[in-house]
Amino acid sequence: MRLAEFEGLFAASLHGLSREEPGLLRLRLHGGADVASRARELTAREAECCGFFDFTVTRRGQRVTVDVRVPQDKRGVLDGVAAQAAAVLAARSREGAGR
Repeated sequence: MRLAEFEGLFAASLHGLSREEPGLLRLRLHGGADVASRARELTAREAECCGFFDFTVTRRGQRVTVDVRVPQDKRGVLDGVAAQAAAVLAARSREGAGR
């Protein structure tokens, strides 16, 4: 269920992502306080379920950054989150190119 919630958050707000280091994924969202609140609530529930995740959500104006850290043995899970986010960006790019 949270997979769909993350996808919804990404579809509505994701503007970029980067792998700052092997165990860190940085997601850049746009939308301000409502997006930051949604990201905090969702990441808190995910961390409660999967304790190996370390999420940090920060907001500056309309920019929201979600840093996702995992230990070395869980990098495959982080790769999955990165792939999900990248797929949303790619789909948005294709939609924009088709207009």
